[in-house]
Amino acid sequence: MIPLSSSLLRGQRARTIPQSSLLIRTVLTYGATEYSYTRTRIKQLSDTEQIFSRRAQVMLDDSDKVLHGLDLEGFKAIISYGLITKAGPEWIATAPLWVVGQDRDSYRTRLECNLELEGIFDRMQKHKARSTLTLESSDTQTVEDLLTGLADGTITDGTNSPYSDYPAYTVEFDSGYDADGLINVFIPADGFRIGLRETRLSKWKELMMYTNCVSRIGNDGVIHVFNPTTSGTTYDNYYTLVQGRDYHNFFNKRFRRRIVSPNYITFKNHPSHDDSYTGFAKDASADLTDMQEYEDHYCRPVSNAQCTALAGALLSKYQMAAEKGAGVLPFVHFGQEIYDYVNFVDARAGDERAGNLGSISKLYRTDTPQPQFNMSLGFGRIPLGVAALQGLAAETGLTAANLLPLLDQAYSYIEQIIDILANKVDIDVMNETLLALYDDAYFRKLTVTDELYIPEEAA
Repeated sequence: MIPLSSSLLRGQRARTIPQSSLLIRTVLTYGATEYSYTRTRIKQLSDTEQIFSRRAQVMLDDSDKVLHGLDLEGFKAIISYGLITKAGPEWIATAPLWVVGQDRDSYRTRLECNLELEGIFDRMQKHKARSTLTLESSDTQTVEDLLTGLADGTITDGTNSPYSDYPAYTVEFDSGYDADGLINVFIPADGFRIGLRETRLSKWKELMMYTNCVSRIGNDGVIHVFNPTTSGTTYDNYYTLVQGRDYHNFFNKRFRRRIVSPNYITFKNHPSHDDSYTGFAKDASADLTDMQEYEDHYCRPVSNAQCTALAGALLSKYQMAAEKGAGVLPFVHFGQEIYDYVNFVDARAGDERAGNLGSISKLYRTDTPQPQFNMSLGFGRIPLGVAALQGLAAETGLTAANLLPLLDQAYSYIEQIIDILANKVDIDVMNETLLALYDDAYFRKLTVTDELYIPEEAA
């Protein structure tokens, strides 16, 4: 969690927060050029962070026609939030974003400019390998070494460096990151390769599979790799229905239990290896009748214990992703970050819900009967629960006055669904992967059961 001063913590927990005390700012820079926009121009801001993604949309008033003459694509954006407290103006900056789209809209009564922003992981999803990388079985690079090389673009097999033409990012391994005994010990060797056009983010996710650590972008613009807290009673923050400056309140929460999928993970040597090691980890749901869901991985381990540790590391990520639940806050918590371990204490239902945050959504808008600035938090991987709960923040009847905002919100939900499906099923990536397989295929073992044709000129 981002550290906050005691005055800002108490200020954001107040029963009522005057609009005049609210601070929002977007600073855009490109080289020496800089533009700064505050609440006087920002009409709406949607800022959603998920695991391996952060996107935002900023709607700016352009009544003076200034923005219609600016081309802002490629600008770096820093969004900051805060309050005017007893200590004065207090700002909290968020991780950097980049402008990837700009809409200039002209209506009968107004002019607007909409900026579409995305973060470092989203940019890495668009960085495609320009060459292949194949590691030898004798390679000595650990997961930590390979992650560093992916981040700064220097990853190499001694001949090729597939991402050297892209921006270099800084990765920082936070205190205690190596407690899992894997990230700076396990050597993927020839179990890790990069194919032509494979994305930088996909390979980052693959390497993160071999460790208990997780990664997020800090407000310092650095990729932080760390071991998250996933259990116990020490929380980064907790939310209650109790009013008071010592508590952060919530409007509504949703809690869903579900089977971890997959729930039985095995790591082992490939059959072609000289060694024979294996290890597994399973969730309690794997012991339920007919609920077993297996997933097996080949790797280059050095012991059964290492296989077991690898299986446990991957299972822990599936367990975090399977956590379902969400809550809507009447006002944002400026320090909350992805993977924070939080708890919702619900006196209405007589229960508590603790888990790691998988999505954080801030929504600021002035085009509603009452200006709003609220926040939705979701556990697990899929943010649908967050979107579904945004509409619960205001329990009012449907009237002509609020119909249009609700329709606009519905369109927002549809866009989120499309984004989620796009992240999970990317037809272009699938096609490119198949083409890469035909153009540059590697097999540890190839068995032909009928006929094998080799062009004469290839002999």
